[in-house]
Amino acid sequence: MFDEVDTIVLADGVLVDGDVVCDPVRAGRYPVNATARFVLCRTGRELGVVAAELADAHGLDRGQTRDDVLAFAFRLNRLLLVNVRHGRGRVRRWWAWLAVALRLAPVAGIPGGAWRRVQLDTRTPLTAAATTLRAVRGRAVGVAAATALLVAQTAALVGAAPVSAPLAVGIGVGAGLALHEAGHAAALGGAPAALVLAGPRTFVVHRALVGTRRRLVAAAGPTAPLVPAAAVATVARPLGSAVLALAACALGGHAVGLTVATGDGRAACSG
Repeated sequence: MFDEVDTIVLADGVLVDGDVVCDPVRAGRYPVNATARFVLCRTGRELGVVAAELADAHGLDRGQTRDDVLAFAFRLNRLLLVNVRHGRGRVRRWWAWLAVALRLAPVAGIPGGAWRRVQLDTRTPLTAAATTLRAVRGRAVGVAAATALLVAQTAALVGAAPVSAPLAVGIGVGAGLALHEAGHAAALGGAPAALVLAGPRTFVVHRALVGTRRRLVAAAGPTAPLVPAAAVATVARPLGSAVLALAACALGGHAVGLTVATGDGRAACSG
């Protein structure tokens, strides 16, 4: 959900070349008209201000132009061409989102939030993994905390799990997410790439790959968490540690990504 006090900025690597927006990461080219260029040439300015200037320049209705500019910014964000800088605080944005969500509830609609794209350095496997881990660390911590809280609430109802069990599962889930995306990036071998945080989803975008390279990159994501999972499980067994075993299971769950049940698995198994 976008606001007139928000601003948009071109994602790293994206550029406007005349009548075309170019995305080197995905080798994409998007034709734009004069109105779109007017907005794109004013990135970094509040969308409401840009809309007012556009309306005044062409004698348009300000209210309708504002709505059109916000819709265009939303579309650009969904195409992963721009990132959004919010002009309001997080609490005020959440309240605004909740108000819209309640209005849309009768038609089962959910207002969409901004997606964020972060450029990755894939020149070497190490830099690819490091930049991915840095970009995803906030999301991984959030997922770990949410998972730990959910497990703790469930364990409280059952009354059988040790206090450290929710923390172990949470860490395993959060670390697994980060390692999964780092695995994809590390296998790209220098191909341009970016990490995308799209609502609850996290994924790596890159130029289209074919053959063995495509299968390798697809398999590298779910495989990466399996290495620490095996190490933790190996330590857990002689120690008789149920907590470590739980962490290993959370990491090892990414093995499902090597089956045709997931997009990664289907790509990895494709001929």
